[in-house]
Amino acid sequence: MYPKQYNISMNKSIKKIILFFLIFLLTGVAFANEVEIFADNLEYFEGMDKIDAYGNVVLNWQDKKIYADYVEFVISEKVINACGNVKVEETGNTIHADSISYNYGNEVGYIKETFAYSSYLFMRSKSMERRGKNTFVIHDIIFSNCDLDKPHTYFRSKRCKLILGKRITIYNAVFYIGKIPVFYLPVVTKSLRCCKSFGSNLRFEIEPGYINSGVFSLKTAVSFSLSENAIGKIKYDCLGKKGRGYGAEINYVTDNAVGNIFAYTTKDLNNNNNNNGKKWQVRPNYFHRVNDQWTIRSKANFISDRSFNDFYNQSDWERTRNCATVTRQWSKANLLFGVWYNTSDNSSVVSEYKTSLISLPRVVVDIYAKNLGMGLVQKPYWYYSHDYVKVEGSDYYFFKNTSLFRYTLTKNFKLGRRLVLKPSLEMTENWYDKDDSGSFKNVCFTQYGGGVNARFRTTSWMHWNIDYLYKASNRYHVDPLKKYCGIEANCFKLSNYMYVGDKTTVRNAFECSLLHDTSKQRRLPLITELTWTPKYFVNVYAEEVQLVEPYKFNSFKFYLKVGELKKVYFNFGAFYKNCDDIKNRKINNIFGFGVWLTPKWRLDYNVGTTALVDSSYIATTNQELRLYRDLHCYNFVVRWRATKLHKDVFFKLCLKTNMPLKGSNNLDYDVSEEMFCPWEYERQAKS
Repeated sequence: MYPKQYNISMNKSIKKIILFFLIFLLTGVAFANEVEIFADNLEYFEGMDKIDAYGNVVLNWQDKKIYADYVEFVISEKVINACGNVKVEETGNTIHADSISYNYGNEVGYIKETFAYSSYLFMRSKSMERRGKNTFVIHDIIFSNCDLDKPHTYFRSKRCKLILGKRITIYNAVFYIGKIPVFYLPVVTKSLRCCKSFGSNLRFEIEPGYINSGVFSLKTAVSFSLSENAIGKIKYDCLGKKGRGYGAEINYVTDNAVGNIFAYTTKDLNNNNNNNGKKWQVRPNYFHRVNDQWTIRSKANFISDRSFNDFYNQSDWERTRNCATVTRQWSKANLLFGVWYNTSDNSSVVSEYKTSLISLPRVVVDIYAKNLGMGLVQKPYWYYSHDYVKVEGSDYYFFKNTSLFRYTLTKNFKLGRRLVLKPSLEMTENWYDKDDSGSFKNVCFTQYGGGVNARFRTTSWMHWNIDYLYKASNRYHVDPLKKYCGIEANCFKLSNYMYVGDKTTVRNAFECSLLHDTSKQRRLPLITELTWTPKYFVNVYAEEVQLVEPYKFNSFKFYLKVGELKKVYFNFGAFYKNCDDIKNRKINNIFGFGVWLTPKWRLDYNVGTTALVDSSYIATTNQELRLYRDLHCYNFVVRWRATKLHKDVFFKLCLKTNMPLKGSNNLDYDVSEEMFCPWEYERQAKS
């Protein structure tokens, strides 16, 4: 007795569009979601309670999509069997296999000869065993960020646990480079959630090189994911005759928080005179938006001496400023409460930084501008700081309290279509309890002033911006060397803007002081600037400075950039400053270019030079040559850098952050370690 067979075939015009989920409902199988089957041919065997699908089968079910050449549904046993070019898409993951057997009743099954990828990570295994929803046990796994059949680098293990879309954990893993085992790890675990900032890879960096007179150096680093939002890095450097260096770094990013902490230490064997040659740096940074009203920011850089960054961390320019702030934002004002800690280097001792200022607390109330009616706009501002200050030129410290309240009143007057006047009045009340030498002086004084800004559009292609400023105070006594009393500023500024088409801008600027002060230059230089952008990838800037009193040429700057940094670029810059001694007139130049020589090779070169105008002297001040090679899942960079005092060459080999990506987007450029700009509310008391 043969089972009753229903054969549902299709012609070419309706191929792959059969909706077959009703059969499951009619046969009494209760699925949580609607099931759709698309195939070239479908057969239903009533007595065997089975469905066969042949040719280009596509199954949509419970957020899963299965592709195969053949699929068998045993309805009574709740089993799905698929074979032939099987592909499963589920929760953002893709699994290729030879065959699948799955029991949708208890959500268990087997997958044989698999290749899967998730979050740019690739897995190959003999078999996968499903144990519950989204959970797999994998046997004989190869785990890598390389998508080749024979990956360049990979972890290999007999057993692995996978939670789709969340995490993979490998036990007793051996790391291979090619066919060579490198090291063993008892457990390797990695998040499969796509991190927005870091990617999701284990990354190795190796930089062998030579420093100055052929001293061998080796820099190494391992980066690894700590969680979906954090990545860590461990550094070990062999610096030749200078010793060894050790470091660690953690980066943390969420939707409302960014954090970074970097620490590095070394012992300079060539310099044991200061602190036994120990050099170190600790650099924590953090930003957190708690909610719509509260924001926390911090930035610190603790460093052993001013020579540390010159050799060990040349990309870090912010060396002596530390700050932590809490900001409360209202609809009409900001309240900032902060701590500042600044240091300065001791010129007599190269390897020493000393405290120059500690502010605890520093409080700023910044009230937003408010329209009082009739066009009048007020802007109050209050500042207080309790400072621990160092007397300049000595080792004496003292405490000082400083406070000020500033009130500004402005109004716009529009006179016709071309002229806008904006007069302003300002009054500032200042108080401090000690002077700059630490002597007790309970001082209160008032600064008052005003000015006017005029914006006049002379034509459709030119406008003027004129400023007049007057500022005085009641704190000064009559100075016999000066012909004014209490006047701090009395000057005007003129800027002329000309627009030649929509691609060229010319600006002229001039400033003149009306104070009869023989100790200051009354007329500042006349500055002419030109900006030209004929195309989005071409930028030209030029600046000429002309002294007015005495009238003579002062300096000239020129900069040209063509192209884009990570594609093809060319830049050239020149700076010339006039001086009375003709023999010492110099021109400083910068020149650089970068180009993809082939789809895999890239060359970047930048050089700076200094030359005398009479061509009797020319010298190179700094050079850097970078040669990049795309090695599929690796970055390989050769970097040679030379200055007047320092030369080095390094070879850097590291895994790419994500795979697969185009080589043009995977360049290993040095970028500034600067992550934060949290100081927009900081204002100095006497600005």
